[in-house]
Amino acid sequence: MHCPLFIQLSDPHLLAARQGCLQEVNTYDTLRAVLKDAVKRFPLPDAYLLTGDLSQDGTAQSYENLKQLINKLTVQPSFVIAGNHDDIDNMQRHLISGNIRFEPFVDLDKWRVIFLNTQVAGEEYGCLSQKEMDRFKGNISEKAQHHLICIHHPPVLLDGFIDRSRLQNSEEFLSAVGNIEGQKVVIFGHAHQEYFERRDSILLLGAPSTCVQFKPHTAECVKDTLSPGYRVLTLYDKGDIETEVIRL
Repeated sequence: MHCPLFIQLSDPHLLAARQGCLQEVNTYDTLRAVLKDAVKRFPLPDAYLLTGDLSQDGTAQSYENLKQLINKLTVQPSFVIAGNHDDIDNMQRHLISGNIRFEPFVDLDKWRVIFLNTQVAGEEYGCLSQKEMDRFKGNISEKAQHHLICIHHPPVLLDGFIDRSRLQNSEEFLSAVGNIEGQKVVIFGHAHQEYFERRDSILLLGAPSTCVQFKPHTAECVKDTLSPGYRVLTLYDKGDIETEVIRL
């Protein structure tokens, strides 16, 4: 029996210059190290799920850097969504090609994976526009038994500074998710920290950043000492899930 295995990579914050840093962390080097570790441990995942803030500066070169790195290290499909720092036009022009895809959804076995855009131009916080919310509801599949939904901004309060930039219409979103039949899992980034919560019938999972980490439960942004990492998800036909966060 085949069970889909996904690698979630979030918030790499690449810059045009490969030697560029975010809070004294070289984001290109850490992403390369994270991806190499994932490829070594899990050579053939069904896909990589890149959940936003792929670029820090939104430049064409930052996306070229990401494309070259992915294509050098893996031939497996990568599905991407935008974060608040991303330039969607540059992302589509300079990143999306071949196995790097920007799709509304993909079906694997009993699961449908839905990709949503929570970006609000010029803002740190996220929101699902009415058009995006309608698209989400329209892409819920009656044929799929379970759903995995990928967004950038946290749809829950994390008790820290990051709450100021979470998903603004989270109640409407979670209500729509809760109405889906079968297992439903929401994965997100943005917070640069690990998160796990079972809320009613919804499993909510946050991933660490592939670069700098943020301390949880702080009123202002504080750099954490934890290493970069990624989340692994194995999805079973009956809706069971195995997941773990792996750090360098």
